[in-house]
Amino acid sequence: AQYRPEMRNVSVPRDIYAQIAGIDIVRAGEGEFYVLEDNLRVPSGVSYMVDGKLYGTSLLAMGKNQPEPSIEFLENIASLVAISLRRKRAEEALKDSEYKYKLLTQSNSDVVFIIDKLGRLLFANESVKQVLGYDPEEVIGKSMTTFVSEKQIPEAFLQL
Repeated sequence: AQYRPEMRNVSVPRDIYAQIAGIDIVRAGEGEFYVLEDNLRVPSGVSYMVDGKLYGTSLLAMGKNQPEPSIEFLENIASLVAISLRRKRAEEALKDSEYKYKLLTQSNSDVVFIIDKLGRLLFANESVKQVLGYDPEEVIGKSMTTFVSEKQIPEAFLQL
């Protein structure tokens, strides 16, 4: 920050000093400008970037003449940020996994079923309509034997 002698002995409201002025200006014509927004910013925020992606920001604001925050306080903030970043990464990994799963199952021309131990259908892809004539929603929750004879069900499955 630049030292401004004009600010010596100036008292500002609530002892809050801003170091950056953000002003949005629009040119209206030759030599004519309008201020859309002006606000003062204190450069005490932190951006959290991981692998070139912005995961969040935080701002720690302290009034003039307040003591520095304790190490424990800053460690707690760092811990919360780490938890948040891990959650964000897990959300992105889940979204990626769901996309791949959907791509794999929905683009497959074979019928893809997911069944539980009792033989009830938990999932069926769109191919079930072409092969069996049912919409996927119609088969969910029904027994596999509704659509496939017991003779066609592998012996290993019947032993589950």
